[in-house]
Amino acid sequence: MGERIIADFLFFNHVDYKYEAKASWASVSGGRGAYHPDFTLPESGASIEYWGVNRAGEVPAGWTTSTAEYKQGMAWKRAQFHREGKTLIEFYDYERTEGTLEAALRERLTRSSITLRPMTFEEVGKSFGDLKYIGSSIEKLLVQFITNARAMRREPKEIQPQLQRSTPRVHHFGLLGIAVLERYQAALSEEGRIDFSDMLHQAADILERGTNPLPNFEHVLVDEFQDTSAAMARFLKALVAVTGARLFAVGDDWQAIYGFAGGDVDHIINFESHFGPASTTMLNVNYRSPAVIVEAGAALIARNQKQVPKQVVISSREPGEAYVYEVSDDDSAIVDRTASLVRQELRQIPADRILVLSRTNHLLDDIIEACRRNGVPVGNPDRDVQGVRILSAHKAKGLEADVVIVANASDHLFGFPSKVENPDVLEPVRMSAGDAPAEERRLFYVAITRAMKRLHLVSRQGLPSPYLAEIEGGANPARAPDASNVRVGARFAGAFSVERLYGLSDRQKAAGIRQSGLLATSTSRMAFTSWASFNLEEGALYWLNDVVKDQPYRDQQRVKLDEHTSGNLRPRSPVDRQNGGRELRPHPPPSHQPRLLQS
Repeated sequence: MGERIIADFLFFNHVDYKYEAKASWASVSGGRGAYHPDFTLPESGASIEYWGVNRAGEVPAGWTTSTAEYKQGMAWKRAQFHREGKTLIEFYDYERTEGTLEAALRERLTRSSITLRPMTFEEVGKSFGDLKYIGSSIEKLLVQFITNARAMRREPKEIQPQLQRSTPRVHHFGLLGIAVLERYQAALSEEGRIDFSDMLHQAADILERGTNPLPNFEHVLVDEFQDTSAAMARFLKALVAVTGARLFAVGDDWQAIYGFAGGDVDHIINFESHFGPASTTMLNVNYRSPAVIVEAGAALIARNQKQVPKQVVISSREPGEAYVYEVSDDDSAIVDRTASLVRQELRQIPADRILVLSRTNHLLDDIIEACRRNGVPVGNPDRDVQGVRILSAHKAKGLEADVVIVANASDHLFGFPSKVENPDVLEPVRMSAGDAPAEERRLFYVAITRAMKRLHLVSRQGLPSPYLAEIEGGANPARAPDASNVRVGARFAGAFSVERLYGLSDRQKAAGIRQSGLLATSTSRMAFTSWASFNLEEGALYWLNDVVKDQPYRDQQRVKLDEHTSGNLRPRSPVDRQNGGRELRPHPPPSHQPRLLQS
């Protein structure tokens, strides 16, 4: 109950948090398992622990953990924060029972420099709309949990032990999934029905027993092999073994995006371990997209560890175009900019050559309505109606268009990667654990590589999808740095633009100061003084490491650059001035650098 109160307070005061995220910095030697603080606040780096004790420091009667054991755990956790110099904000169960927990939250979070911004009535109304969508997403994940478990032919009693080694999020969802799976299997049995996975497994059972009602095939051809499930793989192996046929499989591991439906990319990445020795023909020529799109896709996929290595060859001689647009952190701004880009493109190309994609269905209805309101024809393939196609990224598989617009390419609940439909909760019923982050990255790859000429990425200001930095060769960026959330004396990093450089006084020069001026991020502006060994240029954009938070002067935030500060110049991309965008600049590593097709 207390943790729910804390979660609600953080949510309704715009404080981003992660529940029971792993503290990788904690020392967990001596047989102790991983440490998961109750709440982690990414923007400040602070953590929250909610201690389940009364004023006397005692745990509730009936707990399996004794008061002495619980106090020992409290002391260990506090020691971890003290050792690492990290902030721990503590609350107690007796504050909940005495009705003072909310006041304590407000006071201690504010004291720890956590900015509280209460939601407006409009934001509260919108959040409940988001929660309704989250509810439907959970239903989808439960269906996917059952689908994967059935494809693996994994019984509830086999899934349970795996939950003991999982994160709290995966553990609790897994318990719910097991309960639903048990009811689903009971319903099948009572009604004498089978599902698709049963069909595959029962067919494999027949073949593996040596009973072959089928004629002998010479060849078995399988397309989209990257999406092969465990049930399908078992059936294929039995079919090939009994009939003596040769298996001919075609697939692209870079486009394996149906893990939620039971597909497992390991079947194509490690083909020979599943199906025996094979010869491979690499179809690596891209005939669809121009150079900038192919390079963006290659740079992105290079971040995935498990893949079939390949160097893509570009057939097109056109460089192509790709732009990034930042709009305010608001759904309506994403919708408006997307609709505006559609209207702009309609001046040059037919409506059916435009494809609008989003990670989830969350904004699609609003985008469709905004387009129709402006007289833009929206396609409906079910009714054979031509127009702009507006779809989720999963439904875009196999499609192409002259222009692709990706809405909400942001580090956001419904962005890329999705924090709602993220398939990590399916790990206990998947053959290859740990592939969820790679699959999210492959889905973004599928989205951007639908483009034949031009790509537009619409992102929230200060919250770009981490995939943009991966494409452009940067480290995974966090949000734009907010100096107000950094304690004085602490070091932090981020992207800064140099708004202004000031002349130095003789006194400053005598103190060894090299530069002073004004820096800006997408969230704040701050005065700076530099003793660093390099000079900044006015109007340039830099990624700066080890920037020191200085004491503010009046209302002005201030930072210092010293001998430990380092920086990389990030040249500003040419701007698409009509819409306020910038060019996307892919930077694939040498191992994945595409090359042009030799004529």
